[in-house]
Amino acid sequence: MDLIEMNFRKAKEQAAQLEELAARLDNLAKKDIQETMQNLSGAWKGDSADAYIQKGNRLEENIVATAAKLKQIAATIRSTAQRTYETEMRAREIARERTYGGGN
Repeated sequence: MDLIEMNFRKAKEQAAQLEELAARLDNLAKKDIQETMQNLSGAWKGDSADAYIQKGNRLEENIVATAAKLKQIAATIRSTAQRTYETEMRAREIARERTYGGGN
């Protein structure tokens, strides 16, 4: 495997890692935090409880937004890596086809 293919593979692996992290964050926000806030609202009443739950809801929204951004970044890495790979492979092919030394 040459450097072009190694870089392409590494970029795809990094994108996959970002997607995995995004999925874990999304799950954390949509399941764990939401469940915790529901349990808390059932056990704790009053103004302080309401304020805390609102903060928890904002945290959940921020985590979901961060996960979405990570997914976008992963998609950008993948598409950029694909275009770069294709461009470099085409440049390599052109270089192989060229003849040097002035012959027609």
